[in-house]
Amino acid sequence: MKKRFLVAVLTAAAFMLFFACSTGPDIQSAPASSEISGEESSLPADEGREEEASRQSASEEAVFANEESYAFVTAITPRADGQADITFDYAEWLSGEEARTAYREDNPDAAEQEMEDAGIFESGYIRNTDSKRCTYPTGDGTEYRLPGPDNIAENIPVGREEFQDRMTAALHNEESFDTFVYVRVEDGVIVSVEWLYRP
Repeated sequence: MKKRFLVAVLTAAAFMLFFACSTGPDIQSAPASSEISGEESSLPADEGREEEASRQSASEEAVFANEESYAFVTAITPRADGQADITFDYAEWLSGEEARTAYREDNPDAAEQEMEDAGIFESGYIRNTDSKRCTYPTGDGTEYRLPGPDNIAENIPVGREEFQDRMTAALHNEESFDTFVYVRVEDGVIVSVEWLYRP
């Protein structure tokens, strides 16, 4: 009698334990640490912000460029506002021993007579080994200087339209020195551009 009672009690306890385990609350596994910290989702966003910041920095450098250089004008693109975008191919204009040294480096087989014929001793040496080209807009305050009608060696101030017309015509000539200038840029805008005479 006692044995049957004990068996019944144990059976009931086992049934209750099984019922409690099968119907208890569903416990989900904890997310990985990367999911908690959000590292996986934040990495692409961080990289995107860095890339955007890099583009913005490069844009600001282009907009606020300040430089001056000898250069060849390679293109003039009129704009709707009457101004123009001018593209420059930067170059060096060397003189004296610096010009001779550079000429020998670029023309190692050249004789002394060839240097004299090239005008290195009198006019210097225009060296254009850098392919760098920059395009800047003109502005209302841009100053333009081109050769006067009576003396090619003397530059005179000219207006924007005259400069664009004469320089555009020069671009169609085979003689590239017609487009040789000295340009100054401030805050990304052309301050002055002056044609340079080479004897």
